[in-house]
Amino acid sequence: MTAKYGDSWWQGNGINGKSIAWKILNEGAKHLKTLLRWRVVNGRRIDVLKDIWLLDKLLNEWSITENCVGLEGLKLSYFITENGFWNLEELQCFFNEEIITLVLQISMDRDANEDYLEEICFISGKTITARAYEVYSKSNIDEGDMGFYTSLRKLKLPACVELFWWRVSKEAIPTNEFLKYRKLTNEDLCARGYLECENLDYIVVRCKELQNIIRQIQNWGFYIPIFESINECFVELKTLSTFTPNTVGLYCNAEHHSWRNRNAIKHGKTAISKISLASNVLYSAVKISNHFVDSWGANLPREFQTSGHPSPPDWIKINVDASLLTSYSAGIGGCFRDYKGRLLIAFGEKRTHWDIAHLEMNAILTLRKLIQPWMLEIKGVIIEGEPPTLREGVIESLQRDYSTLIPHI
Repeated sequence: MTAKYGDSWWQGNGINGKSIAWKILNEGAKHLKTLLRWRVVNGRRIDVLKDIWLLDKLLNEWSITENCVGLEGLKLSYFITENGFWNLEELQCFFNEEIITLVLQISMDRDANEDYLEEICFISGKTITARAYEVYSKSNIDEGDMGFYTSLRKLKLPACVELFWWRVSKEAIPTNEFLKYRKLTNEDLCARGYLECENLDYIVVRCKELQNIIRQIQNWGFYIPIFESINECFVELKTLSTFTPNTVGLYCNAEHHSWRNRNAIKHGKTAISKISLASNVLYSAVKISNHFVDSWGANLPREFQTSGHPSPPDWIKINVDASLLTSYSAGIGGCFRDYKGRLLIAFGEKRTHWDIAHLEMNAILTLRKLIQPWMLEIKGVIIEGEPPTLREGVIESLQRDYSTLIPHI
């Protein structure tokens, strides 16, 4: 394929008359291009503005304050000397000092013959196909739901509930009105016997059974709003997701349980009572995560299940973490504590990077520099950090180098 088409599919431009195979390659390259960056060897294949080679963005998305017009159609090799080093004089003609500093940090791969593509992100636990689909989905989110689904994803709802609300945002729920329109049924009335047209607005806000579930939960002392229209529902829930995410979680779970009960009735199964449904809604909200119950008082012991605990006697507990801002300012840090919770060692470093997984890896690898001789006398180590796959690799390394330190996760 390379002999026939070269690298033309990476340009992302469709050409009339090309074969089906070429169009498939072109479409695949279009979605993969945002996940790949060029590794610089000689710069002959890299377009300065149209290719990703600096951190994880196209150069025309950076704040270049010098001559940008002259970069059109320019290859990166223009800024590389014959000896394979950056040409500082040429860089100063086009870029500001901040960009030049980042460019000079890029090391040339002198073992390769020409520039090649590599993944932007470090170890992420996902296949490149899954990440390409995730980027595509984010860039094609329909805002017909007033942006509600985008905010809903931050609540970490169960997958089945999130999928249901994604289908609601896309108007892809098989209501009786939709089925009648597709000539798959003759009735568009409510499947539960109410004499109202079962459309999306009815399912989400006006369903009598849904309102009965909400009122039952309200009688138990939990606040859940009842809306008049689907647009009002989307707007209000989006606002509430910022200040009271527990309320949004309850409403989303109540809607999902109501829809499942409706499907059971439609297919001839036994209906669940409103009290049982309301109980299931509360149980689902409590089971998901702490932030759904963070303001419900002390009567819910599950709220405290994930709180931190000290290490066993004569053990050390190590916590590591990394943070990353959209400006690529980053930091790694951590601390060592004994079994009484007393602080032993703390560390932190500033970094500049684009990949949170890479930073997490560096945070864990930094532990090797902080091992003290007296630590060889302790019984074991507990390491807390993300992602688990990286953490386990470092643990194996520590076990090889420090045989008396046997981490326990």
